[in-house]
Amino acid sequence: LLAFPSILRSGSSPNRKSRRMLLPNQGTVPDMETRQSKCRHCCSVCGREFSRPSRLADHMFMHSGDKPYSCSVCGKRFTKKINMTVHQRVHTGEKPYSCPDCGVSYAQLGCLRRHRLQHAAEKPHHCSVCGRGFIQRRYLIQHERTHTGERPFSCSLCPKRFASRSGLTDHQKTHKEENLYSCSICEKVFSTASRLREHTRSHTGERPFQCDVCKKRFSVQGVLRKHREIHRRGKHRSTVRSTRLRSSATAQCVGKPSPPPQA
Repeated sequence: LLAFPSILRSGSSPNRKSRRMLLPNQGTVPDMETRQSKCRHCCSVCGREFSRPSRLADHMFMHSGDKPYSCSVCGKRFTKKINMTVHQRVHTGEKPYSCPDCGVSYAQLGCLRRHRLQHAAEKPHHCSVCGRGFIQRRYLIQHERTHTGERPFSCSLCPKRFASRSGLTDHQKTHKEENLYSCSICEKVFSTASRLREHTRSHTGERPFQCDVCKKRFSVQGVLRKHREIHRRGKHRSTVRSTRLRSSATAQCVGKPSPPPQA
């Protein structure tokens, strides 16, 4: 904060002589000094406004490069306390945000929001191989690689290739020893703590994820999600079959004379 001594002086008197600068094709607009005179908590570097001094102080670390918040487990540093809190869930395994539709949990709210799009009624992009629907074309393209075997993302440090950019990113961490997580039983290493937890269940036999339809249990949450798709597709086919049977029965009844009334 020493590089930006004025960031918390929210009560300083404004400069009433507002200077103006001329921008090409835009006429005259107030410069940053004039804007700051009207804003109580404004960044002196980029002019961004904040509702309170503490948020402005956190923002200023982005300009100074200072990272005052440190993870007590791995030592990774952050400019904002909230970013450190979210990061620490990698170590604790905490996933406080759960989907009300299928129960899958996430460590970050943004991940849950992206996941909930999968439950949208309209999925216009369908796989030509298995018929699975997607809300965005990019998800369909990534899924189709599971059928074609295409792996367009290659590691620059070893010959391995990956179907998704996120898979490559996770793999590249294995080339940095400080970011590895090692299994205490077989010494196999993983790039993330969540992958290590999933692997450990192969030793313990733990299966914490249960299907709410058939009660089958799984050790990996992603496998449970794929399993649930089987029930969804089966339910859809059953509904279509029932509709066709009802339509056929209705068509057969049309034109048939009513039975004579019994005496």
